[in-house]
Amino acid sequence: GWCFRGAGVARRAGDVIRLLALPVTGPMRGTIAIARAVEEAARRELCDPAAIRAALQDLERQLESGEIDEATFDAAEDTLIARLRDSENGAGETVA
Repeated sequence: GWCFRGAGVARRAGDVIRLLALPVTGPMRGTIAIARAVEEAARRELCDPAAIRAALQDLERQLESGEIDEATFDAAEDTLIARLRDSENGAGETVA
């Protein structure tokens, strides 16, 4: 009886509340989904060895053309090499 009927009413009330809140929660859920997709794409690019190697080549080109100095090159190269090592060791795959 009563408990079963009460559960059905509560469920329908929850459905009505979700429906009424949809104009607010719908766009918010869409925004969250987009943010997660962007985050995943950025993480893949940051951890992709091919992308890191391309960045190293671009960095070397910038040094050779005089766009950056040796100190800037060294600092950026160290960062990119560390990312490359991490990606090749699988460290970039498990980010919670």
